[in-house]
Parts: sequence; C-alpha cells; structure tokens
Amino acid sequence: KYLIENFNEVTKAIGEFFSSEDKSKVSVKELSNEIENQTAQNKLLTAELNGQIAMMEAQGASIDKIIAAKRRLSEIEIQDVERQIELQKVKLEDIKQTNQQSEATQGFINLLLFQFGLRDTAINREISQAAERKAVEDEVTNKIIENEAKILEIKNKFKLEEFNLNKKDSDEKKKKADESEAAERAQDEREFKAKEKLNKEIRALKEAEEAAAEAEEAAAEAAERAQDEREFKAKEKLNKEIDRKSTRLNSSHL
Repeated sequence: KYLIENFNEVTKAIGEFFSSEDKSKVSVKELSNEIENQTAQNKLLTAELNGQIAMMEAQGASIDKIIAAKRRLSEIEIQDVERQIELQKVKLEDIKQTNQQSEATQGFINLLLFQFGLRDTAINREISQAAERKAVEDEVTNKIIENEAKILEIKNKFKLEEFNLNKKDSDEKKKKADESEAAERAQDEREFKAKEKLNKEIRALKEAEEAAAEAEEAAAEAAERAQDEREFKAKEKLNKEIDRKSTRLNSSHL
C-alpha cells in the first residue's frame, strides 16, 4: 500500500539512478576512446623501438643503449596495461553503480511481488540477480588482477633481459680479456724461445770460437814442439858430426 501510494516518488528516485548511470557510461566511453588513441600511438612507438633495438643489436651497439631502449619498450607496455587497469576500475565503479540501481529497482519490483503474494518468486529473483551482479563485478575485478600480474610479468621479463644482456656483455669482455692474455702469454713464450735460441747460437758461436782458438793454440804448440824437435835433432846431428870429426883428427895426430 505504501509503495502504491508513493509510486511517483519511487519512480522519480529510480529515474535519478538511471540518469547517474548514463553519465557514468559517458565517462567510460570517453576514457575508452582516449585509451584507444593512446594505444594506437604506443603501437607505432613500439614498432619503432623494436626496429631500433634490432638495428643496434645487428650493429653491435653498447649494451647500455640496448638496455635503455628495452627499458623504454617495457615502460610503454606497462603504460598500456596501466591505462587498461584505469579503464577497468572506472568500469567497475560504473558496474557497482548500475548494480546499486538494479538492486533498488529489483527491490522495488520484489516488494511488489511480495505485495501480490509471490514471495518465493521475489526471493529467487533476488538471489539470482545478486549472483549475476557479483559475477559481473568479479569478472572486471579479475581483469584488474590479471593486468596487475601482467605488469609484474613485464617488469620481470625486462629484469631478466637486462640480466642476460649484462651477463653476455660480461662474458664477452672476459672472453676477450682471456684471449688477450693468452695471446700475450703466447707472444712472451715466442719471445722467450727466440731469445733462448739466440743465446744458444751465441753460446755455440763462442764455443766454436774458443774451440778454434784452442785448436789454433794446440797447432801452434805442436808446431813449436816440432820445431824444437827438429832443432834438437839438427843440433844432435851437428854434435855427432863434430864428435866424429874430432875423433878423426885425434886419430890422424897419433
């Protein structure tokens, strides 16, 4: 009876709810258009950055430049997801408002059903509609959670790429350092062997010179000994000759 007597006031309140819903839908639409335009621009920027990264990797640019470009790329991806979260939160508020309006409207209808003696129908409708409202809210809430997880995934992906790039750079620098050290050791070894060979040649030459000098000295000594022996023999022969002549002289005097 109260609802029937105050039907105009109730319908007026419901009309105000629907007016609020229209304004909320306009806000969602405007934000959707804004995000759509930004997403399109970000797609172009993403394509450009991917091209730059591919070129830098091909040209062997510094790891710092490649990481900076990849960081910017992840920031753009995160920005797109954050805008989607922003839109979903607005949608969630819109859904909550719509659910409140629906709850008020359906509550009014259910009260009428009660008035007409349709108690079970009113209760079943209330349970079913409450479940539907919750399902719609949960769907958007889950999308927000999924997108928040996606942001974390993008951040972790960048951190992994940054780690791998730095490790690759570190490994390449270590490899070059090891190769340089190995080349330096090989050069030192070649120089040592060359020096050792030269020293051997010098020692061999010195030994040859000493041997030649010794041989020359021995030859000189041998020649000197031979000369002494010849002189000794000549002197001995002369002495014998003198003795012979002296003996003959002495014999002739007798």
